[in-house]
Amino acid sequence: MADFLFLAAMAYLAAGICLAPVLSFWLSNFMDASAAHGSRGFRFMILPGLAALWPVMLIKALQARRGVYELPVPEKPASPRALRVWHGRLILILLFVTVSVVLAALHWQVRDYRNLRTAELPKLSKDMEQMAFVPLPVSGKLPMAAGLILGEKQWVIEFEVERDLEMPPLAVYWSSANHAEKLPEDAVLIGSLWGPSRLRYLLPAAARSGTLYIFRLAGDQQVEDTLPLEF
Repeated sequence: MADFLFLAAMAYLAAGICLAPVLSFWLSNFMDASAAHGSRGFRFMILPGLAALWPVMLIKALQARRGVYELPVPEKPASPRALRVWHGRLILILLFVTVSVVLAALHWQVRDYRNLRTAELPKLSKDMEQMAFVPLPVSGKLPMAAGLILGEKQWVIEFEVERDLEMPPLAVYWSSANHAEKLPEDAVLIGSLWGPSRLRYLLPAAARSGTLYIFRLAGDQQVEDTLPLEF
């Protein structure tokens, strides 16, 4: 939701920035006869207001060009000082809305990233503490080792990450599909990877076979490594 609001605000702002010069230097001449004789300073001064209110101003300008809309003559025209005050307020409102949306988007991104990194080591039962650590074949693309702790009722996957992975957050998924190049649609999220750290995650009851996928969450979003579960 935050990403959608951020993109919508950026699209609105970009459209306003692109259309404001057109409205100021061309279409405003059809709305107000006095604007046709306005100086360049006047036209630059009204740019922020046009960028903020571009949908309304564009509609009125197009209507005026077709002769449908006629600008009403005010009884008391606003002074240049009053215009500068109102345009300053519009700039502040536009900046406030833009900054609020950007901060909201960043907040949601940071919150999701923190939630991804708050995994705790699950406590092992006494019978699992006595179980052997069964290593899993790691390709060597990442500086880590992986293995399974096999209990009678639960399986735990353990990762030993030697150092900082120096890449966007990685997530571990499980799927019944074997050795797929892309993350399968039925993949189940197990946890996340970062380093240096020691991480343990409980595997689903169905994860007695299949494949663990180490997946990059950002950038090109590709599978970094696969760990087959074959016993």
